[in-house]
Amino acid sequence: MTPDQRADMQRLAGTQHEAALYAVAEGKTMTQAFQANDRLLSQLQAHGYQPHGIGDFSPTAERQRASLTAWRQLWTIHDARQLINRVKAEARRQGLKPEAFQPFYELLTTDHNSVRPLSYFNPILQPFVGTYILQSPDQTRIVNYLPSAGADSILKRDINQQAAAPYFCILL
Repeated sequence: MTPDQRADMQRLAGTQHEAALYAVAEGKTMTQAFQANDRLLSQLQAHGYQPHGIGDFSPTAERQRASLTAWRQLWTIHDARQLINRVKAEARRQGLKPEAFQPFYELLTTDHNSVRPLSYFNPILQPFVGTYILQSPDQTRIVNYLPSAGADSILKRDINQQAAAPYFCILL
């Protein structure tokens, strides 16, 4: 092999990616699968991974409560009324109607306390059915993709050794 061919082969080998690692959470219902996925994501993040999937769209009651708490804390620290007054002043300065941002003002001033049922999120989740959400009559699976973890046998071992856990890792 010539030096140029060797360099081309090394360049080509450098473009090949590791095998993909999929981390899958499962449950009898979609709610149980999302709860298992939250636990799985915590484990993956503890190992330093940021999986690709629908974890940020996971509408578990626990995740909703945490988000609502964070939202309330944000507007406790940053005065919503002060922001509304600044937006109104700038809107007037720009020649916009005073009611142009009314939905935004309502979003900031409404006390968001209610945890929504899973069905509320169907319009967001439906596009993921068949890819990140796999459903059968008696089981739902949530699929996460770890693009840079294909060769991480320690991660697979740690996740898969938890026999009672409703999740597992597979290498494809």
